[in-house]
Amino acid sequence: MKRIAIYIYVVFIFSCKTNINNVSEVRSNNNDYKEYKGLIFRNSFINKIGEPNPEVKDYYFRYHDRNYYIKLSECPYDGNISVFDNAFVRIYGALRYGSWDSDDPKVQSRVGDYVVFSEIQTVILPLSFKFYDGNNNLYIVERNRLQYIPVIVNESSSGIYSGGAEKELQFSVYEYAELFFRAEKIFGTGEYATLERTKGTWSFLITYNDKIEQYFVVDSEALQMFKTYTDELFNRNR
Repeated sequence: MKRIAIYIYVVFIFSCKTNINNVSEVRSNNNDYKEYKGLIFRNSFINKIGEPNPEVKDYYFRYHDRNYYIKLSECPYDGNISVFDNAFVRIYGALRYGSWDSDDPKVQSRVGDYVVFSEIQTVILPLSFKFYDGNNNLYIVERNRLQYIPVIVNESSSGIYSGGAEKELQFSVYEYAELFFRAEKIFGTGEYATLERTKGTWSFLITYNDKIEQYFVVDSEALQMFKTYTDELFNRNR
């Protein structure tokens, strides 16, 4: 019986078919679906008692520092997920919690965070980006490096403000992508956009292979949460 269960599981991984072929129909039938960006990767199958099986691989979606099992048997996606292995992607789907496998007591059953989706496409990351916060402190973000260049007292508009000590750390391409995705949620929506940089606003400069984009955004709770996450990266990697 164990062999049968594993065989069915492998089929689900590589063949997730649906009778829904119209994108608008999929969206209307899944009201909790949203856009998410993250990394798709594979890991060895681990049963409910924690034993790995390296011959069988599960697909996961890494979003905001958490791994979500990709439940292909439930998602309305008609395609081959293997072409996105180890790629950063944009999906239209939902993050959920529940059974990963089957309700059949004779078949493997695991429970936890999982994701389903109806649309997926590869995301092209910028070569680098940088941003100035509301106090004009500069953050330079590259594929493997994050650098903080603070305002010093004699450069500040008040003549008394200091951004503290300069910092630099080496980090992974996943951390780079995660930081960019979080920044993009702020400057990419237009909700916080402003036409020019005035006192207290932030500036983002994004460098791609073929273009450079610049955005000005007003201060907000979302920006402060983004700054907190950026500062946590420095603390996490000390």
